[in-house]
Amino acid sequence: MDDYHRAVFSDNKDEVTEALFAAISQRDFFLDNAEIEKLALKFNDDKVSGWAFAYRVYKYSEDRNTLLKSNINNENPRIREHVCDIIGDEHIESLRGELITLFDDPVNYVSEAAKYNYSEMF
Repeated sequence: MDDYHRAVFSDNKDEVTEALFAAISQRDFFLDNAEIEKLALKFNDDKVSGWAFAYRVYKYSEDRNTLLKSNINNENPRIREHVCDIIGDEHIESLRGELITLFDDPVNYVSEAAKYNYSEMF
């Protein structure tokens, strides 16, 4: 088992977020839906929940656009940020217009992610 496979079950939220990032980068989707949800609930932390959301979007790519569109206004700003980044990183032209709704987001890093991905990634 790789280090990030072990780290995703850590009690340290920074290790968990790094492990989720590594798993996404490697396209290694070893967690099932219940385990993803359990991680998000275990920490009750916006950052962990954001990475759990991103993991779910990449794992269930057939539902990607639905998941992104339904979370564009999620109460968790980290999820909104991930929505912006995934739309830009994956060049999802059909959802590009959705980014406009976050240009004036009250959370600076969300509005910056929306503007950047809208203008720079396409």
